[in-house]
Amino acid sequence: MMNVLAILSLAGALTGHNLPAPSWESDYSLALKLAESKQKPIALFVGAGPAGWQKLTREGGLSAPASKTLSDRYICLFIDTETAQGKRTATALGLADSLGLIISDRTGKLQAFRHTGQLAQAELADRLVKYADSGRPVATTETVAAPVPAPYTPAPSYGGCPNCRH
Repeated sequence: MMNVLAILSLAGALTGHNLPAPSWESDYSLALKLAESKQKPIALFVGAGPAGWQKLTREGGLSAPASKTLSDRYICLFIDTETAQGKRTATALGLADSLGLIISDRTGKLQAFRHTGQLAQAELADRLVKYADSGRPVATTETVAAPVPAPYTPAPSYGGCPNCRH
């Protein structure tokens, strides 16, 4: 029986099921202090509801690689826009009614990456690895907005006869 438990434990670890979940901060000021003291960038997720950060990906939730990168290399901050304080913070960040992600530099003072809308889990994981790089200087903010659908243009109306357009 012990061998079965050991094998199941190892299988879970290899598939990522035992990965530590990110520790989410909700206080922006505290996250800034932690970023400075630990020399880690901030991954600031903005969303609605207690688990709104899970809505950032199209698939819902975090992939195992993203979860591990967040846990190991970031100060994770979630701003819940359903709370009064969260709404004020999101408004100050220009994300009042949006779902979004902002990744800071290691000081927490500069934005390295900004995205509005959803990302694929794989893209999120790639971005997190890219901006966790301690050797990456931040000179500008990379901004990626969700694609805006083309405006609806109704088909022209020709009046009477559908076959001859007059």
